[in-house]
Amino acid sequence: MQNPIKPKKTRRLVRAVFPVCLLLPSFLQAQASPDANGSYLFNSGTTHLPSLAVTATVNGGGNAENATYGLKVTGTGTKLVLDTIDVVVKDKPAGATTAARSNGLMVAHGGELTAGSGTIDNQKTTGNNYGIRVQDEGSVAWLGNLVIVTSASSSANGTGALGGNGGTLHLADSDITIHGYWGKGVTAFGNQTNLRGYVYARNLTIHGLNTRADAMNCGYQSEYGGYLEADGGTVETFGGASHGVAVVSAFNTSANPGLFTEAHMRGITFTLHGDGVAGGYVAGYAELTLDACRIAASGSANYGLYARRNSTYLYGNQDFAGTFATRIVSTDTEIVTTGRNSAGAWVKDAGVTVEIVRGVIATGGADAAVFEVLDNGNVIATDAVLSSAQSHGIYARTTGSTTPDDHSTVTVRGGSLGAGRDLVNVDGALNGGNFNTALDAALDRVATVNGGNIIRVYNHGTVNFSGSSLHLTGAMTLGDRAADVANVTLDATDWTMTSDSAVTRLTLGNSTVRFAQGGAFRTLDIVADLTGSGTFVMNTDIAANTGDQLTVGGTAGGAHRIIINDTGARPTGGEPPLLLVQTAAGTAAFSGTTTIGLYDYSVQNGAQFDADGITGLPATNWYLYRAGLSATADAIIGTAAMLGRDWHYSLDALYLRMGDVRAELLPAAVGPDLASGREYVNPSAMGGATQGRALHRGADARSPQPAGNIWMRARGYRLNADNRLTGRAFDEYVYGLTTGGDKAFRHDGSTTLLGGFVDLGRIERDFSRAGGTGHTNGLTAGLYGTWLHDAGWHADLVLKADRYKHRFDTLTADGGRVQGGYSSDAQGVSLEAGRRLERADGWWVEPTAQAAVAWLRGATYRSGSGHATFEVKAACARAAQYRALVRFGRRIADSKWIPYGKFGVVKTDTAGGAVRLAGEAFVPDYDGWRAEAGVGATYRVSGRSQLYFDYEYSKAARYERPWSLNFGCRRLW
Repeated sequence: MQNPIKPKKTRRLVRAVFPVCLLLPSFLQAQASPDANGSYLFNSGTTHLPSLAVTATVNGGGNAENATYGLKVTGTGTKLVLDTIDVVVKDKPAGATTAARSNGLMVAHGGELTAGSGTIDNQKTTGNNYGIRVQDEGSVAWLGNLVIVTSASSSANGTGALGGNGGTLHLADSDITIHGYWGKGVTAFGNQTNLRGYVYARNLTIHGLNTRADAMNCGYQSEYGGYLEADGGTVETFGGASHGVAVVSAFNTSANPGLFTEAHMRGITFTLHGDGVAGGYVAGYAELTLDACRIAASGSANYGLYARRNSTYLYGNQDFAGTFATRIVSTDTEIVTTGRNSAGAWVKDAGVTVEIVRGVIATGGADAAVFEVLDNGNVIATDAVLSSAQSHGIYARTTGSTTPDDHSTVTVRGGSLGAGRDLVNVDGALNGGNFNTALDAALDRVATVNGGNIIRVYNHGTVNFSGSSLHLTGAMTLGDRAADVANVTLDATDWTMTSDSAVTRLTLGNSTVRFAQGGAFRTLDIVADLTGSGTFVMNTDIAANTGDQLTVGGTAGGAHRIIINDTGARPTGGEPPLLLVQTAAGTAAFSGTTTIGLYDYSVQNGAQFDADGITGLPATNWYLYRAGLSATADAIIGTAAMLGRDWHYSLDALYLRMGDVRAELLPAAVGPDLASGREYVNPSAMGGATQGRALHRGADARSPQPAGNIWMRARGYRLNADNRLTGRAFDEYVYGLTTGGDKAFRHDGSTTLLGGFVDLGRIERDFSRAGGTGHTNGLTAGLYGTWLHDAGWHADLVLKADRYKHRFDTLTADGGRVQGGYSSDAQGVSLEAGRRLERADGWWVEPTAQAAVAWLRGATYRSGSGHATFEVKAACARAAQYRALVRFGRRIADSKWIPYGKFGVVKTDTAGGAVRLAGEAFVPDYDGWRAEAGVGATYRVSGRSQLYFDYEYSKAARYERPWSLNFGCRRLW
């Protein structure tokens, strides 16, 4: 039967009826006097009384039926309106017959009662007694501002107010006190088959004062098809086995679980004292909703919420047959328990669900889990704050009352779950019996904290655990790896494993398993299979050849990355491969590299490491072994290795520094003619065909004789070094700007230039194939003396000193950043000599030879990462270079251009310069021969100025300069 009065409409009706009733005409009739028991009966018509005081005595001399009420309104069309009602029902006299029940106010058979205030005191000490009882279809009561007291004796049963068997009760702003052993504050009661009872309560204060350990007080109760709504107010009970609100659909074993029974609580505070209490209790075909309520339960064996299929609350263990749903929905509600052997929510049986939406559950006692699920129970929590101070977050077990292999489910989405002990605990059997408990536990985006294990399974238990977007810390354990089962699926989850762990199956999806640092190394044992793809962060002591391990007893699949954190001493070399992963079978692929000190270490399987089968390492096992120098070592060695080459390149030859200076300083064509062998010694032989008279007699007849040169040149080149030195190739990009000036001196057919220069240079190193970069900034000062003979001979002596600042920034193999820097000095000298031979038609050739030597000072500094930093000592070095070069070109008549080509060979030789890293010496070796070739041109801007350009390609055994560009300008002054 459907509720004849909708809840919202009912509340509006109550607010409308009360004032109207107070204004009813005074001519309505009322019963003038009580019966022999003191009871009042209204059974017809409409009556309005300002007040009515009733004092009745149970079996006080009248018949038994009348003796069971103080005031009764009965019959369709009977209406009683009271401004104030005061009722006292006294206990039976000595020796009188005991009535089955008594009622302070009773509305039945379609009657209606309205009262605005008053008191109801039912003092009956035996049997059942009620403060208010509204029953039968069509019966309705609107009551408010009442003080209701029932059952003065702790051995009697009492109910403050009841709406049942089709009746409807509206009760507001009232205080109810119950003393009985089995007392209820407010009850909605159906007949289990076709009639429901309706109660709408607002702002009630309910006290259950019976303190007996077996007292079953209940603040609110909806049973056998009742419908109950309560909004605001408080409930406080003191007896053991009491409940804040109970919802039960049937009272005996039946193929029919009864009418759907429900209760809806809003904004109520429940305070429960004593052992064995429950804030919300649901059994059978029933539903309880809690919205913005608060439940506080103290004492042992207490439950914030308690839901099961069968009922042990009313008439023993009643098993409701059939298919139906049992549900509690708690929204924005706070649940706190403080006793031992308790639970925030206790959920048992198939078809039973507790749903938590937001809100808080906090349990404080020992062995008091947040959720305790049994025999196929189901829990769903969304965005709630869940915590157990001394016990498990989720505890699954069996009572032995179901068939073996029950299967419970707990799903937590969002919010948090904290546990003083295990996050998930599964006890497979009751007292060691042959019952297997299975739990599906799913956590999605939940903040977790646990003082014990993440998962513990024992006594033939099974857990299927799935975690998504979690940060887990702790171990996962199996009591018996042959009998207990933990199937774990992690998605986008980070698990820090604090001690040895065992699971049956592990599936990873973009997740990380971190073996915790500190203490003994740990082992993760996967009894059966590993699937998916993930990352394992493992600790090692390579120097001691030990570390964390992963073992897979079944089939390993998927692609997995291993990140190594070495916690031991710096390896000294020669260590055997370190076993990290041991699998029985499968196609899993593990990869990973790490940098420890000077070297990179790589993860390889036995077949990859032992391709020749010498050591017999299994292909299904994966090892960590030394793979080569680290990127940091490469950067250190590469920086030192090329410094001598870079010094020589910044120096280079006279024509690159100052352009085609001899063409200006010679008075005419010089040397023997390339065709006839005739010597040109007459300064006027070539007339004005060249700029050779510049210093001999001036740029022109009207200009003073020039006194020297000022010049500037810019240079840049790229150098590619191969991998034969360190195992990785690298590139250099070098840029520089040099400016200088000199004074010219003319003497006996030759010109001498004495001058100086400064240079700013930068070397950019690209270690990108090793994950890093580096650079060197250089500042140079130098002196030079150049001798130019009229017969074409020249000599050039250069002295220079350099100051370098080096810096490098690299990545370790596992992504760590390493930086280093130091300063060094260099000094050097170069001597170049050659002769220019020229034909009368302008063709010329110029062979030269050059020898240069630089002394490079050493440096000491530290580099590396973490605990594996090491000392670097770069020793002093002497870098020598010897060059033979031929340039050839033509001075084109009536043109300002002087193009040329060139080719040459160079020999480099370095002594010293060893780089000692952590005690191991590495000698950079880029010495040997290289070939050079290029083209260039000089452009005479005027008689005093020229521009010059040069391109060169060079190739050595271990490096190559694909391009080198030189651009300069010079002017006579």
